[in-house]
Amino acid sequence: MYKDYRYNSIPEIGLEPNHNLMYIAMNPSVDKGLMRSKKAVDKHSIINIGIYNVATEELTYLFDKNEAQKIHHLLYEVHYDEDKGCIRFNMENGHLINNSGVAKRTTVNQLFIIREGKKAEEFEFWMSTKEGKEKQLIKRFFKKDLWRIDVRHQKIIFVEKHPNELKVETYKWG
Repeated sequence: MYKDYRYNSIPEIGLEPNHNLMYIAMNPSVDKGLMRSKKAVDKHSIINIGIYNVATEELTYLFDKNEAQKIHHLLYEVHYDEDKGCIRFNMENGHLINNSGVAKRTTVNQLFIIREGKKAEEFEFWMSTKEGKEKQLIKRFFKKDLWRIDVRHQKIIFVEKHPNELKVETYKWG
């Protein structure tokens, strides 16, 4: 069942140490005050991610600055944990599966982004390099649908539930 995603599933600032990148959450402005005459920052929503390269001092944006769709998840691999036999991500997330007994490997240069779609009750699953390049929309899906990132098999799995039927789609990554 669809769960209510919270804005704090993305830290305000994240660090990707292997590529010297900082991910900075960008909040939208909202009208406040009498007659909506003042602007304030909505700290409960994230609409874009600034990607700051610490080495080159270059700042880019994951999405166009004029887009205002809320981002719910930003996930990426950080390192291989030899003691646990798993890949460590920037945060723990219930959408990560099969993350034990993973063969030792280098981390993948991949961002996984989930944001609201342009239609009501819709999400979009995006992938890009950690630098925000080669961005591609993988799938649009409904909030009620299930999705998982299978770490061991490097697949994204989407499940649509229909009466007496399931539809499963997978996408390879890495």
